[in-house]
Amino acid sequence: MPIEVKYPGVYVEELPSSGQTITGVSTSITAFLGRTKWGPVNEPTIITSFYEFQSLFGGFWRESNLGYSISDFFNNGGSQAVIVRLYKESSADNSPPPKVQIELGDLSFEASNPGLWGESLSVEIDFDVEEQVVKIYKLDINKMFNLRIDKLDEKGKLIQSEQY
Repeated sequence: MPIEVKYPGVYVEELPSSGQTITGVSTSITAFLGRTKWGPVNEPTIITSFYEFQSLFGGFWRESNLGYSISDFFNNGGSQAVIVRLYKESSADNSPPPKVQIELGDLSFEASNPGLWGESLSVEIDFDVEEQVVKIYKLDINKMFNLRIDKLDEKGKLIQSEQY
């Protein structure tokens, strides 16, 4: 049987035998383990684009070359990647890594994932709720507030903002 050429350099040739045949597998799926700026820790996450990697794990980061490897993977025809963020706080005990917490009055906020990236978050609360919002939710205006969470880069420039 002629060899079916698959890239990057994976070739399967079946020879007559009484044993089982070799099944071809896709070469456009791979797994990456390493340090990322943020994201779920020690949990396999399937992504299908570098854009998805940027939003879930922070994209390029000076402290690790994982982002560059994933960018190259997708730029060279990769279609699916499994990402596992490795993170270990340098501590004597084996407790889970800490998540940055922000205290604002009686409220406590916690970053979704461990790491110093949480220190780039800021939280703001105001009570200037619009009358239209009060009518929609039919709640007491004295019990409503606006919540804004900002993510800043190393230079203090706004990267992302969420408002509730």
